[in-house]
Amino acid sequence: MKEIDRMLKVLNKPAIKTIKMKPLSYPKGFEPAKNNVQSKLHQPWHLNGTCPEGTIPIRRIQKSDLIRAASLKNFGRKSPWGLMGGR
Repeated sequence: MKEIDRMLKVLNKPAIKTIKMKPLSYPKGFEPAKNNVQSKLHQPWHLNGTCPEGTIPIRRIQKSDLIRAASLKNFGRKSPWGLMGGR
């Protein structure tokens, strides 16, 4: 359990920088939602809450996530096989 608590401290760091400006331009074909309370994009975390406008959600790792992990050393890392499209 000591190792899990240590990993939680390493993974759940506070934000380093806050960005509070709107982008000057958007990618071609992208239209930002105007006067639309709810975006057309739905994320599972929207069921439990929302983030203030202009902020980015950051998933916080919980102790139960680390307990379920197969390996603390490789927790949260992508498999090199997954990056290359399988074995």
